[in-house]
Amino acid sequence: MKQIQQRGVSLIEVSAVLAVIAIVSAGAIPGLKDMQQRQQTRSVVTEIGTDLQWLRSEAVSRNQGIRISFSSGANGQGCYVIHTGAASACTCQAVGPAQCVGDAREIKTVSQPTSGLTRVHANVSYMLYAPQHGTTTPGGSVFITGADGRSVKHVVSLMGRVRTCSPEGAVTGYPRC
Repeated sequence: MKQIQQRGVSLIEVSAVLAVIAIVSAGAIPGLKDMQQRQQTRSVVTEIGTDLQWLRSEAVSRNQGIRISFSSGANGQGCYVIHTGAASACTCQAVGPAQCVGDAREIKTVSQPTSGLTRVHANVSYMLYAPQHGTTTPGGSVFITGADGRSVKHVVSLMGRVRTCSPEGAVTGYPRC
């Protein structure tokens, strides 16, 4: 009598492999979520830092004062607007670009829900970059705080220079403030 060889895997073997995969996945998911939150915070830090540096060169190249105004609306949205004109000339809208009055012109608007993973706020309502030397009035700080509570700060000096740091050294890759 010839013995028949069986090929394939049994139900018990498949169940064991699926159980191992489930355990490994359950351990990895929180780490992936933390990584996503950190990456979103870094992305916002980079965007704002780039905008602050670009603003300085843009004011000099246009030979015109350019302002960045920060606000948070009742709709739960944080916003900053890069614009010409007076500090209160441009305001964020629930959707779309900022609304400007008079001779003010909106250059860029960035809106971000305060209920999101990353929160942005500044210790000044605006900063004006002068066209002669790219100096800033007033100097200020922009804070970017992730869902985990760790934050990064852009400090803008009166000379218009941007220094980025992390309070208490909480975020790796940035010097301690």
